[in-house]
Amino acid sequence: MTKKDSLIIEQQNRISALEKSNEIKSELNTLKSATIQDLQNRTIALEKRNNELSYSDYISGFSALLSLVTAISLLSYFFYKAYREKKIKLRKFLNGKWGTEGDLTTPQPTPFIDFELDVDPEDGEITGVFNTNNERYPIVLSINGKLKYNSAIVEITHYSQQRLLTYGVAKLTLNGKLLEWKTKSGESELFPKKATAWKVE
Repeated sequence: MTKKDSLIIEQQNRISALEKSNEIKSELNTLKSATIQDLQNRTIALEKRNNELSYSDYISGFSALLSLVTAISLLSYFFYKAYREKKIKLRKFLNGKWGTEGDLTTPQPTPFIDFELDVDPEDGEITGVFNTNNERYPIVLSINGKLKYNSAIVEITHYSQQRLLTYGVAKLTLNGKLLEWKTKSGESELFPKKATAWKVE
């Protein structure tokens, strides 16, 4: 083999090596490109799934919150309705005549009291009359106050000669079917310090 032939063969080998190297680089580039594209596709898919889960979680959370608010609202409504019905029933029960005279088994302190109440079922405003049964005072005095659940502070007054005269202040407390009277201030000839009144039919 001549030197020329050796050079030709060597050159052909180098060309083959270069071609093989270029093929490897091409394959590597293709693989790299495919890998990047695959990663991008997987990333997009994960982001889309995450967004879908977030939206689903949002809807689920909102539905749960709405259900809770609805349940609380219904419970509050029933409690308020029951409370209001009880309050109206109590106010209606207070309407009518009350007194402390005539019970021999549990005699009440004197002076005996005799009064009549009218309670507004909506706002609990109390108006009424107090019978003095004492010649030294007006025959009838006015009662005014406001019921707060089962008790009230009432004023016993009389309007005379363009003046409003206060004869007493008392606290009324409903205890079952009885009405507890406690004088806070007033004429001792008209009001006992404490007494228990009942409805007079």
